[in-house]
Amino acid sequence: MGDNRLSKIIFIIGGCKSGKSNFAQKLSLEIESNQRIYLATGVVTDKEMDRRVKRHREQRKGLFETVECPYDLIEEIEKRQKEGTLLLVDCLTMWINNLLFKGYSFEEIEKKIENFVDRINNARGTIVLVSNEVGLGIVPDNELSRQFRDLAGMFHQKVASVAHQVYFVVCGIPTLIKG
Repeated sequence: MGDNRLSKIIFIIGGCKSGKSNFAQKLSLEIESNQRIYLATGVVTDKEMDRRVKRHREQRKGLFETVECPYDLIEEIEKRQKEGTLLLVDCLTMWINNLLFKGYSFEEIEKKIENFVDRINNARGTIVLVSNEVGLGIVPDNELSRQFRDLAGMFHQKVASVAHQVYFVVCGIPTLIKG
């Protein structure tokens, strides 16, 4: 991470329902920017997820421009990043999940992760990234779940290595662990 970087990368990680998305949104609203864009990676797969997505959209209404990008996250970052713009990406683990279920191989996703990290490391503007910590639980009992866990863990390490700040959120309490 050099001093000549044009972006500020903030990485927020925590368990499910830990308060990480609320913290990311609040933090994003406190950062001065000309434009705030929410890059949403969720996919509606059932009625409960539909309600969840609608509730999240309502919470962001008027605060962020929302762009749905469940598969083409790298392209959307490339297209929308610029000085004075804040991108809030929620969430990285959902993006990995989407790629796995779309049929990308472990190796193809590894390449996408490398491309993603390179893209954010050379971006302009502020990027706030949200992800689920999935490595604190048990070892999954099947190959696909282990691949997901391994990809997420590797992804998180790479993102944290280039981030200016990393927060771990537990019980709604954000703790700065880098920066």
